[in-house]
Amino acid sequence: MIETIYKKLLAHRRYVVTFLILCQLGLIFYLTLSFSGSFRIIYFSIEALGLIEVLYLSMQQGMNPRFTFSWTLVILGIPLIGPVLYLLLGNRKIPKELRRIEPFTHFVTQNLQEDHDLVKSEIKQKHPNLVKNVNYIENIAQYPIYSSTKTKFMKSGEMKFQHLMKDLRSAQKYIFLEYFIVKKGYFWDCVYEILREKAQAGLKIKVLLDDFGSPEFDHEYLNEIRSYGIEIELFNPLTARFTVLMNNRNHRKIVVIDGQIGYVGGINIADEYINRIERFGHWKDVAVRIEGEAVFSLTEMFLQFFNYLTDQSESITDYVNDIVYRTADGYVQPFSDSPTDSYFVSETLHINLITQANKSIHICTPYLVIGYEMLRALRAAAQSGIDVRIILPGIPDKKLVNMITKSYYDKLIKAGVRVYEYTPGFIHSKSIVVDGNEAVIGTANFDFRSYYLNFECGIYFIDSKTIKECELDFNETLLMSDEITTQNLNQLPFYQKIFRAFVSLFSGLM
Repeated sequence: MIETIYKKLLAHRRYVVTFLILCQLGLIFYLTLSFSGSFRIIYFSIEALGLIEVLYLSMQQGMNPRFTFSWTLVILGIPLIGPVLYLLLGNRKIPKELRRIEPFTHFVTQNLQEDHDLVKSEIKQKHPNLVKNVNYIENIAQYPIYSSTKTKFMKSGEMKFQHLMKDLRSAQKYIFLEYFIVKKGYFWDCVYEILREKAQAGLKIKVLLDDFGSPEFDHEYLNEIRSYGIEIELFNPLTARFTVLMNNRNHRKIVVIDGQIGYVGGINIADEYINRIERFGHWKDVAVRIEGEAVFSLTEMFLQFFNYLTDQSESITDYVNDIVYRTADGYVQPFSDSPTDSYFVSETLHINLITQANKSIHICTPYLVIGYEMLRALRAAAQSGIDVRIILPGIPDKKLVNMITKSYYDKLIKAGVRVYEYTPGFIHSKSIVVDGNEAVIGTANFDFRSYYLNFECGIYFIDSKTIKECELDFNETLLMSDEITTQNLNQLPFYQKIFRAFVSLFSGLM
């Protein structure tokens, strides 16, 4: 029994790496304490480092004040260790290896350029107030909007699983998979079987996984996968050393099949996502399948990362001929969000949608760890008479993060925001629908890690049937959720109120 647990822990690199880093922190703390009495210069040097870090934080333009405040508390409030923790986990300075990830040139042909200009002109006529969101994504994230695209909303992991298996089996030329989490089990076994068959049939198979999210994929298993002709790479491998590089994870979930079919959403490849196993009650999640012109942007996103990791120079122009045109289902604009720049695309887009709402704002998210701007936007919308509703997990996966999420309840509910908890279990969906005619569905949570530290992706929809289906799913999920009221909050024990207030001070770390 003990031997089995031991082997299981060793098989998960993130546990081993975390343990080794904690040992390093402990050693630094021990040595500093040991020598601080005789050599006070060590102690005062670390304290001086902390002051420099606080000054550095205060000088950062555009940084969320909650993020700055939380780290200031840690740096100044935890002697000796605080400054070191910030260097390890809080510094947003991206290493040069990641900064050199550059986007492709998106308008690769004159015909595509003309198509995008025509689509923007249509939106400007139909929705003059929404074209600013389109322009923002295009100007900052550098991805255009499309119309010749068919969409299908997936309201569960089980639904995505069924469609994905069918689409993978139908692949004729190539399959690209990019995920944050892949776990061995039924879901992965089914995918892996198809990938092996397709690779042996001569198809190009490329798989990109985040090393932290997929710890079971060790060196031996990767070699096994590669032996079938499957190209597989791990993003940002974990190492037992201090480095801010490890803090930036690839949280994206992208599927591209033959350049014609694509998937985006919160659903990873693991059995809990299709409720084949139960971890936190019933797992509620959503994804979107797109077919047509907009898949080209997903192809770009994937190749951008894969080229970087493998030093390949595969050109996006080689995939232009794979673009297919489908009957337009509204307007579809895939986008990616990166911590390598000073723009916070997901957060800004979420705030833009909230502030321009006229009737309703419906949000699903597993975590609500937000800054002052987002909190103010949500409260102002509700106070303006807009129907603002947020669905959160009834059974959380991370209890501390959930406590921080609950610390916002009082401010939101008093302003008129209606807050619900999904009683059957854990809601992992990441969606926002505004006024029933625009939506964002993707991988970014409403938290600081998604907004500032992770690589994320999503799709902005206008006038698409996916918006209506997502809204319908939201209303159905409401029926399985309990509303949190002021009365519920007043009945909380005093110690819980104090603890929520305390942990909220550190919300910028989550």
